[in-house]
Amino acid sequence: RHAIEQSMNVPAVRVLQMIHDKTGSLNRSYDALRSMGVTTLTKSDLNYAPLSLGGLTEGVILREWTGAYGMIANDGIYVKPITYTKVEDSNGTIILQNKREERRVFSSGTAYALTDIMKGVVTKGTARSARLQNSVVAGKTGSTSDTKDKWFVGYTPSLAFGAWVGG
Repeated sequence: RHAIEQSMNVPAVRVLQMIHDKTGSLNRSYDALRSMGVTTLTKSDLNYAPLSLGGLTEGVILREWTGAYGMIANDGIYVKPITYTKVEDSNGTIILQNKREERRVFSSGTAYALTDIMKGVVTKGTARSARLQNSVVAGKTGSTSDTKDKWFVGYTPSLAFGAWVGG
């Protein structure tokens, strides 16, 4: 809990090593990211640092990170982010319509535990400036080692959001 609140990297790598030691593979973590909508994974990302810290070879699209965190907020059910639900002409005829795509990724218990931990990131950790007066916020900060890029992805009970600043 403290390691996540303070954005400590070594414990994240150690947890992934424990998972690897138990399962004999990093594929479970790699596949979990894919099931959360991360499309930028490459074969070289099947390694400790990218999987445990999010430093993927091709990066992660902010919209995809936001969708992944939205899955946690949504009780472990991933809903693919979309730009629009439908487009109608002036007569009300539907021209384009997106279908809702969803799937369970985490159990309710896992989603609850992650939310509980990430609330601490906002209340007493690296994202204290993301606190809201009238809502509970959970989320995670991140940065590159040279602090060229910084991001925050979080959620309230009704909204998932992300912000990235970098070059």
